[in-house]
Amino acid sequence: MAGVEQSPAAIVPAFDVLDVGEEGVALLAEPEWADGDRNSKTLFKADTLRVVLTALRDGAALQNEDPDEAVVVHVLQGELQVRIQSDASVARAGQLVCLPVGEPWQITASVDSLFLLILGRLPEPAAKSPGTPDPGGSR
Repeated sequence: MAGVEQSPAAIVPAFDVLDVGEEGVALLAEPEWADGDRNSKTLFKADTLRVVLTALRDGAALQNEDPDEAVVVHVLQGELQVRIQSDASVARAGQLVCLPVGEPWQITASVDSLFLLILGRLPEPAAKSPGTPDPGGSR
């Protein structure tokens, strides 16, 4: 996906309201969409959460063979085929698809489509430092 990686603060301030409709119009007006089969823009990024506005042309696909994130797909326009393992479903504008952590997935546009790809990662457990007492109280 095109774009320069920005710091989280550069993508969305601590508090903001985004007009996803306006963002979608702007995304579809970019040369990457006119010349290619996909385009995307990260709307929000934090340590454990990303929200990516994504456009796919009819027949274009995204996939993740080794996912370590939970994924939610909110279809704004169009129609998507969503597959995990041997299960597949069709998602249309206004529908939400929830994909579990650790399941390889594929999203294919049935028609030109616009959607939010929401990716959430569980925070890493805090590392126990040497000499820290065991909370279970080993004696």
